[in-house]
Amino acid sequence: MIDVTITATLRPELFDRTLAGFRDNLFGGSFDKAGCRAVVNIDPVGPEGATQADVAELVRGYFSKAEIHMPRQAHFGRAFHRVWSAVSEKADWVFHLEEDWEMLRPVDLARMVEILDTEAVGRPDVLTPLALLRLPMFPSGEIEMKNWNRCFPWNGRYFECPMEIRHRVGFCGHPSLIRARWVRDMTVWLDPDRNPEKQFQGSNPEIGFKMIFWRYGVFARPGQPPTIRDMGRDWMKRHDFAKQGPKAFFTRWTRSEGPHA
Repeated sequence: MIDVTITATLRPELFDRTLAGFRDNLFGGSFDKAGCRAVVNIDPVGPEGATQADVAELVRGYFSKAEIHMPRQAHFGRAFHRVWSAVSEKADWVFHLEEDWEMLRPVDLARMVEILDTEAVGRPDVLTPLALLRLPMFPSGEIEMKNWNRCFPWNGRYFECPMEIRHRVGFCGHPSLIRARWVRDMTVWLDPDRNPEKQFQGSNPEIGFKMIFWRYGVFARPGQPPTIRDMGRDWMKRHDFAKQGPKAFFTRWTRSEGPHA
């Protein structure tokens, strides 16, 4: 079973494009047939017009099984913590998603599961199993993939995060297929009042220590174009939204007319 954890806001048109793309290109045209349950947090922030109920109705149009949270205040850290805390004990996998990613081409989900399922078998580093495979927003080279200013080498099956930087860049908020066990273990240490991604990149020492006992990869082959595109940045510019305070530590949204969170 796969729990699809999603943090969303009041952007149904953008969210619809995201869900349709992942349904068609990753989950075989149906989230339900792929054994998915949605766990969604809808923060009450966005342009005028849309409501949390509108977004919830959109989610139910894609998933017959959906746990939907509609808090009174928007807060990214709490939204992230809320959906990860709701991952079912019955779930084998978590697909982490945010509402503003465009799927650019088909991806073999069964192959992702196969790699995660078998990665520790017959390897000398069996004590460090593969925690996740994320989808790439960057093109891959023949021997390595550059993620911002860090390089992930090709290991014959996927591009792997080097051991010495696992605790900094092993996880990010990109769409990722993750072992549910890893999500449940990490959520215990997440502080809901702080930016979750930065906690996985060094600001939370407990999580940083746990990160080194797992491996992390990017699901791509040498010479391939990106699989996903971030639609959120363009949307923010068009609608005059911004992340409140320093971008590295944001938990709320603002708009030029005043705070919207």
